[in-house]
Amino acid sequence: MLKSKKIYPGLALLIMLAVLLQACGNDTILTLPSPTPGSATSQTPSTTAVQTTNPATAAPPSTTDSAVSTTVPPQTTVAVTTASAATTAVATTAPATTAALNEGSPTAASSGTGVPRFEAATKCPFNLPAGQTLNQTVRCGYVIVPETHAQPNNGKTLKIAVLVFKSKATNPAEPVIYLEGGPGGHIQSIIDLMTGDFYNGFTQRGDAIFFDQRGVGNSQPELYCPEIETQSEQDAPVILNPTDDAQHSVDSALACHDRLAKQGVNLAAFNSVESAGDVNDIRQALGYDKINVYGASYGTILAQTVMRLYPQIVRSTVIDSVVPPNVNPDITAIASGSRTMNLIFQTCAADAACNRAYPNLKDLFTKTYNLLNTTQPTVKVTIPETNTTLNVKVDGSKFVSVLFQLLYDKQTIQLLPRIISLVNSGNNAILAPLMAVPFEVNLETDLGMYFSVECAEEWPFSKLSDNQAAESQALPEFAQDSDIGVQSSITLCQKWNVPAASQAQVTLLKSDIPTLVMEGQFDPITPPEFGQKVAQGLSKSFYVEFPYNGHGEVVPDNVCGINVMKAFLDNPSSKPDSSCTSSLTIKFS
Repeated sequence: MLKSKKIYPGLALLIMLAVLLQACGNDTILTLPSPTPGSATSQTPSTTAVQTTNPATAAPPSTTDSAVSTTVPPQTTVAVTTASAATTAVATTAPATTAALNEGSPTAASSGTGVPRFEAATKCPFNLPAGQTLNQTVRCGYVIVPETHAQPNNGKTLKIAVLVFKSKATNPAEPVIYLEGGPGGHIQSIIDLMTGDFYNGFTQRGDAIFFDQRGVGNSQPELYCPEIETQSEQDAPVILNPTDDAQHSVDSALACHDRLAKQGVNLAAFNSVESAGDVNDIRQALGYDKINVYGASYGTILAQTVMRLYPQIVRSTVIDSVVPPNVNPDITAIASGSRTMNLIFQTCAADAACNRAYPNLKDLFTKTYNLLNTTQPTVKVTIPETNTTLNVKVDGSKFVSVLFQLLYDKQTIQLLPRIISLVNSGNNAILAPLMAVPFEVNLETDLGMYFSVECAEEWPFSKLSDNQAAESQALPEFAQDSDIGVQSSITLCQKWNVPAASQAQVTLLKSDIPTLVMEGQFDPITPPEFGQKVAQGLSKSFYVEFPYNGHGEVVPDNVCGINVMKAFLDNPSSKPDSSCTSSLTIKFS
């Protein structure tokens, strides 16, 4: 499973319901309906035919919605699921034949080609939350942008799907634009959350702008990789040796690359610099002067890129679960994930109720890992998004890969001791919904975009020896065969054929733009030290850490995080009141 830099809010509900059923003695395997109504389709894995529309993406609007001429055809879409921990890092070193990326002009020309421009849609490309009405409370459409901002007049354009929630403020101030993680993460899962406190947090002062980044979701082309999903489904019933598993991941990713290239997609145009240009284009096309930028996970890299290239348009920035531009989280994840696991072990041991229910939790985790390596049970897994049913053989590596994803959310962190205990007791029924997690995660990520960004901005500046430092800080269960995963990423990116990013893109940012830096104490992929590191270069930054929280602090179940963000947006020049963090607690199930 890829170590995505994205927040997946729907997974907590999936796992919580499964654990509750098991706690009540119900051995029925849990299946849930698709979280995106109307988008689920039944799929059967096939070695001959590849479905090239992403079931996680809303059905495209009719051709009457907005006529757009793009020289790049709308692309296929698919999900991915690498099952073993050895293949979690996907993306790799830069090809020796490509030069550093030309960042071009910091502003896109709007003459000649008529870009950027907004084209309203008569049918919104996104599913709207309850209570929202097109052209009344929201506006939807596409912003047409240059394929490359350094060449805005060459006639090559892309369609960026945009949704604006209109503020109820009497005199709306500067909007907030939401930058999603991944890279390649769909914005629909965040749009689905736009109710209650979460909605108010983003719309209290001004409009809230959400969009699928270039290459993602409802934007066109969508760089979906069905080849990887198909390979993952075919490999699910077996336990491959780590080398073969990694090779399957590389081969299926390259099959996606070759298909996209054959269809005319310029993969070198899908990176953070071009996406930052899109942010400026969206602002301009929608008629805003300045914007407040909110970035989560990988979105913090995009936010830092916007701050660097377009500082004049940014009123303030909120970076949540921060990725430093000079760090490769795909390598450090085994260490940071182990750090979170150790915090859980320590916190449980210090809590009387948890320690009584789960004494020696760390030992229990190791025993469970070893048990699965010995028994290798097969479970029937239903993927809610597609209603696909698979037989999945489980070993310790697959189990750890799923546990890593559960560390992203406080709600599932609280369930971890119970999950480990249930699996150790031989309760294979709980494994079924757990093993659906990697497939669901990858259905919400367009891997063509993911690889294009990672192969330009992370792996050209990483080497295999970097993994040794991470291994020295990792639990053995997390470090197992990680060198094979890193090497497979290097191999893949040597063939992905995109230019390496500029040195400026991978250097810590120095800026005086008011910035709120938010981190969760238990974050397994972007630990607190990452945010602290980035904050050092931001002269007007405020750092806030949230005890016991995982990845993503501005989420519906963290009213404290929402309120801290709201206070900052009201007055970015002053440190926001973060006293609510002192009341945050954790309660293990």
